[in-house]
Amino acid sequence: MRDSLYFINSKFNDLSPKKRLGIVSALTATAIMLGAYALSSDNKENYVYLVDLANKYEDDATLVDENGEAINVDTEDNSNLLAIVGTKKTKKDNQYKAIIVNEDGKMFSGYMDGKYLEDKSIDKIEVKNDVLDEVNVVFPQSGLWLRDNEEKKIDNHTDDAYCLPADSYVATSSIFETSKDNSYQWKEAVYVDDKELKHGYLVGDYVRSDNFSEIEGKRFVVGATNGIGLKLRSEASIDSSILTCMEDGTEVVLLPNVASISDGTYDWFYVAAKTEEGIKTGYAAATYYTPNGVIHYLTYQKDKSDNTNQNGSPMVVKSVDTSKDNSVPLKLREEPGTDSKIISEIEDGTKIYTYQNLIDTANESQEIDGHKWIQIYLTNGKTGYVASDYLVEEEKNNDDDKKDNKESDSQSTTLDFNKEGTVEGYFGIDVKNNTPATDFEKLVTTGSDYTSANYSVNRDVSAMKRPQFVMFKLGATYTSTSYETATLAEDNYTSIDNLRSMVAICEENHIPYGFYYYSQAINDKDVDIEANYIHEALSQLGTSTYHILPFAVDMEDQIYVNNQNIDTRIAVNAQNNGKEQQTDVMNKLMNRVRDDNNLDVISYLSRSGYSRLINHQQLDEINQENPWIVNPSDTHSIDFVTNYPDVLDEVSMRQIALDGSVGGVAIDVNLMNKEYYDKLLKDNNLTASNNKSIMKTTTVASR
Repeated sequence: MRDSLYFINSKFNDLSPKKRLGIVSALTATAIMLGAYALSSDNKENYVYLVDLANKYEDDATLVDENGEAINVDTEDNSNLLAIVGTKKTKKDNQYKAIIVNEDGKMFSGYMDGKYLEDKSIDKIEVKNDVLDEVNVVFPQSGLWLRDNEEKKIDNHTDDAYCLPADSYVATSSIFETSKDNSYQWKEAVYVDDKELKHGYLVGDYVRSDNFSEIEGKRFVVGATNGIGLKLRSEASIDSSILTCMEDGTEVVLLPNVASISDGTYDWFYVAAKTEEGIKTGYAAATYYTPNGVIHYLTYQKDKSDNTNQNGSPMVVKSVDTSKDNSVPLKLREEPGTDSKIISEIEDGTKIYTYQNLIDTANESQEIDGHKWIQIYLTNGKTGYVASDYLVEEEKNNDDDKKDNKESDSQSTTLDFNKEGTVEGYFGIDVKNNTPATDFEKLVTTGSDYTSANYSVNRDVSAMKRPQFVMFKLGATYTSTSYETATLAEDNYTSIDNLRSMVAICEENHIPYGFYYYSQAINDKDVDIEANYIHEALSQLGTSTYHILPFAVDMEDQIYVNNQNIDTRIAVNAQNNGKEQQTDVMNKLMNRVRDDNNLDVISYLSRSGYSRLINHQQLDEINQENPWIVNPSDTHSIDFVTNYPDVLDEVSMRQIALDGSVGGVAIDVNLMNKEYYDKLLKDNNLTASNNKSIMKTTTVASR
């Protein structure tokens, strides 16, 4: 063969340049035609087929895993089984990747001998990625839209959108596709409806793996339940049906993007649990509030991934720019290098975020496969590595429509506060740390009808379309008097990734934000515990351009349990030891947070907080400045005017609508004084007209 090639090469070199060029052109044209033919063939990689299982063999068709072990496909009659395969023609004694679908629509992924797979397909459909990679299950009870369009627009409810019921099985690609138009993580998917293939894209954050060990989410273990077990229920209520009973020590996974629910007695988490009947999804009581303390039914299991600490490094928002490569999606990989597994394909123009210390590390690193690699984050919290030369400074969008929308949203409003008179300011919201990031993004990026929310008490918020600022709950300490020292709530640890995602959404959309902590400190030891946690959490979140609002220390004197208001541990402490002692504790905590984190720190209290917990005039002078107060009705306003005029002299922000819900997000609405808000923007080089920032970041790498 080598001699033949040498002979052909010698004859080719003996030809004139013109004849050589003609041969090369002819060969190239032939190759192009052959390539075109191959791409048009039904045997190409980007088709999948739905076929019956062949019945011409006496032995039953067997699906096996990578180790050759048989997989139980849960059927009584093999003739009822369908298979999704990636090739039209199959041969005996060859193993083919296949997903078997039983009569209930349940999918099983593995390998099958070609002799069991019919060559005549029932249906076929074109795909972009390998959708035989994974078997996933829809977990939202409301179902999930499968959208057969490349645009992947979340509001597309046309004929090409198909709603997958809860618990539906879908075959999906392992690769997330990140759209520049929204921050959802899309997966290409195929669903079997009777004997028809449904194809499209779904939001991958709302499906779970059918392999329990691969389900993404924080992991908990069922705690001591006195041997009676913990019920997994269909709804967040003890009156709902029981799906299964989990013994002590059972591991469960907290499913993402489904908010926990508190009914005053129980805190409910939406979880997946591994049972003898397979994986079940439902609500489990994480905590139970009793008059004598809090019982923990689910105990969080910390892991190494929770130790990510950016040490206060500034957050930086970047844009993906692959224009030099025809705007092909940028690959997000598990590790640096082009041989590493692909996690996501990120569209050109998509916003991502990283931290300055990771940028510095990338700049100082050696090239791998011709690129320097930087660790980045997507707004759903997923992280990986990309080639740094495809990241550029965040583009400023000067689209007239968006500019007009921004300017209309930035208009101040004036509200009447009874005896206080009128106050001009800007509307914003405060949200919990476990708010689903995808729901939060919709809330802050689109106009919403805030007047439709059922607030428990509220003033007029009809002028509000989009929030001008956000205050995030950073965490909380349990309120029960049964704890001798401060005990941090479980969601303090589970919410950091989610907070990081919501912070990135604020950065991307140029929304100023800050944090508050629900304190129950009653002594110096408690102050240390809470202050240390606050510093740790803020360090993990890093610093950023739009983190310009002060940190608020929130002290509540009552909690709503069993349909009644119960005094918290700080209320009991103030009653037993006097407001002076509790005021001293608040002073110490505010000063610690200010010193540890170099932040402005303010108080956050209701009128009962001033009457029962602290003496405002005994706070340090710096801690009296710019308080955030709860003032949702004329009754509150009159009380402040009558009893706490010194507080009103300093107020920077008022919580004016309580316990509402917009777009599925539990929110309170606040009015920040215009003068105070404008000063914050000015001090941080931001403009009031559209909240566009004068960016102070460093370019990732030279392109």
